[in-house]
Amino acid sequence: MLPEPSAELALDHGLFSTAQARRAGVEHAEITRRLRRGRWVRVRRGVLRDLNHEMTESDVLLLAFLEAGPKAVVGLRSAALLLGFDVLDTPSRPEILVPDLPQRRVPGLVRAEVGKGDVVVIGLLRVTTAERTLIDCAARLPQTEAVVMLDSAYRLGLVSPEALRRTWRQRSRLRGHARAGDVLDLADPLSGSAPETEFRLLVHNGGLPPPVTQYHLVIDGHFIGRADFAWPEFRLIVEIDGYEFHSGPAVFQSDRTRGNDLLAADWDVLHFTTEDIRLRPDDTLARVRQRLAGVMG
Repeated sequence: MLPEPSAELALDHGLFSTAQARRAGVEHAEITRRLRRGRWVRVRRGVLRDLNHEMTESDVLLLAFLEAGPKAVVGLRSAALLLGFDVLDTPSRPEILVPDLPQRRVPGLVRAEVGKGDVVVIGLLRVTTAERTLIDCAARLPQTEAVVMLDSAYRLGLVSPEALRRTWRQRSRLRGHARAGDVLDLADPLSGSAPETEFRLLVHNGGLPPPVTQYHLVIDGHFIGRADFAWPEFRLIVEIDGYEFHSGPAVFQSDRTRGNDLLAADWDVLHFTTEDIRLRPDDTLARVRQRLAGVMG
């Protein structure tokens, strides 16, 4: 038996299922009476709305969840958004997991078996747990999307690599299990942002040597900061610059001072932006490859 959102809270909200109305103590005859008198409105089959409730953007997900039936669970990217993970590609329709698909195709519905231990209640919704959400996304989404999501979950401290690996091993019959394992291998708890994850995957898929992430820079025995990525043996540093973290007089001065210190210590530094990584990935990779080749040569 899957956990149920509060029927009373659902009625208070004003958008609810017929089953929730019954669980809240409203008899079938009273439901019919309220519909006939216009106090309640039938929105979809099995879904009702209080006349005074004005639909909002957040109700789109709730409506899809209610319409999908009594065993529906919000999953995949829709669950990731609710849990606060980074989602590169927001789904155009809510992604809802159901044990059986209807004969008529409904966009956003995904067939999947979900057990009680894989579900939490968030507000008025049943949602896959952090672990189940990440494993499902690792199994089904494109590599970069999935790894960005995993890295953000680690960064938030909502899951640990050990716990997630344990969950993955326990679900050996899950669709895409092997693929999910490959994605878990690529995740990095030290990733500082989605663009950093994207750059790391660009380097990995480009066949370049893996960098050290969040490298501690020490010059003449003094710690001068952390670099997003470093190849110490090649004396190469890569920084992923976001305007929000590199604006303002104090930060500007700090960046210039550190840059001068690194040049004096024979470090080479490349700076890339999110746009470089997403819009010009080939050029970005070529610049890194050129610098590494120059040192190796």
